[in-house]
Amino acid sequence: MILLDEFNKFVLNNFNSKNVKSEEKMYEEIMFLQQNKFKETQMYKAQKFEDNQTIGYVLTLINGLAELLKEKYCLFLYLWKNNIFYGDIQASKEDKELLDIISYRFRQTNPLIYKFDSEDDVNSTNNQQLIRFFVEDIDAWSKEITDR
Repeated sequence: MILLDEFNKFVLNNFNSKNVKSEEKMYEEIMFLQQNKFKETQMYKAQKFEDNQTIGYVLTLINGLAELLKEKYCLFLYLWKNNIFYGDIQASKEDKELLDIISYRFRQTNPLIYKFDSEDDVNSTNNQQLIRFFVEDIDAWSKEITDR
């Protein structure tokens, strides 16, 4: 509904400061609608993609990060294929959080989201691409966390 121009016009045309308890709150709600509408635009999606690419590139400069991520993706893949919930294994809180982030790639139903199918697949993936995948997974994870 928030994507419909008619809805936004209706809200803006029928806004009357005398009918609301808090004009500031009303403006916050209108901005929320506009912000969420913007998130669905091609311009936002293109900028988000470019931002993720840049972040991914910068993260490749951290020595050992790609190897660490490959290890975690392989661990998650092993657990996934053996129907073991990552929350049930003995691992540090940080490792479980990384596995939680990685899990978003495998839980998504969008056929355009690439899912690794073997440890060889993970290990043969270019370091920069793997880190970009991880940045995308962080993005998916953070959206769900903020939507709760």
